[in-house]
Amino acid sequence: MKAPWWIGWVLVCGCGGPADSLSRPADPEEAALERAISEPGQAAAPSSVQGAWSTPRREDFPWVTDLFPPVPEPLAELERRRIELAAAPDDPARIHPFAQAQLIAGLYEPTPHEPERHLRGASDAYARLLDRMSGEAYARPNDVVFEAALVALLLGDEAAFKDKSLRLLREYPSSDTDPYIYLAFGEVLLDQQQFDNGIKLLERAEEFQQPHVRAYASHGLAWAHLSTQPPQPTRALAHFVEVIKISKTLQSTQPGAATALRTSARRGLVGPYAQVGNPRRAAVFFEQIGTGPGEEDMVDEMLSLLAQTQRATP
Repeated sequence: MKAPWWIGWVLVCGCGGPADSLSRPADPEEAALERAISEPGQAAAPSSVQGAWSTPRREDFPWVTDLFPPVPEPLAELERRRIELAAAPDDPARIHPFAQAQLIAGLYEPTPHEPERHLRGASDAYARLLDRMSGEAYARPNDVVFEAALVALLLGDEAAFKDKSLRLLREYPSSDTDPYIYLAFGEVLLDQQQFDNGIKLLERAEEFQQPHVRAYASHGLAWAHLSTQPPQPTRALAHFVEVIKISKTLQSTQPGAATALRTSARRGLVGPYAQVGNPRRAAVFFEQIGTGPGEEDMVDEMLSLLAQTQRATP
């Protein structure tokens, strides 16, 4: 499949080749992985699990809610910002908080059909803001462009998302929000089953230093490698292990995201392990990466999932 024109432009911003996770067994998790697959067991059938999404939903991009934590009463905050804006409707310093309030209401207001209405309101507010602000007068114009791109992403407006994302990368190439654009671009392409291009962009996101971005990028790459033809279970397994390792660095700052990522990775890696791992070493490997406090102690669950997978394999 021919790559969209913008893929090359995005990647030219400095994409390097990803490091081979299996060639750096310096960490305990990676060393355990290398031992577990050094004598592979009988290969199972290729995984049928797909890593793509159908239509954009908040749940498809969980890192968005990590960036915008909920406020106690999103609609009350939105109304307060609306009143402030009415006093100075052309003031960018008031339009931006109003746009953010609509974004947060769209993320967290549970009333049916309301999220899209709030997000469309946010889209209109960001459009006004982008028309009025200037880089010299506004402290962080890159945040405005980034948030406008996220709103387009959540609304499923692919053209607007690409336009604002490319503007952000072109005008603010060193912005701390750029890694999230690579992450979002990659996820959108996986949704469209453009796995080769999606993998390239997620690998670019994985190169940045933010643990939050790297963890989600590795998680996406793991599922993407299970969805390629042919599937790449060894690569998928390595990325799941990477997610578990990175999530530990997030525990103190983003415990909810860290736990969710770690839990998903532990369950997700069982399938590819059944294909390329040594069954005799499964217990030791799962103890190395699946042990945790309380409900996070998933060793027994992982062994049970492995047994179910092996029984289902012809």
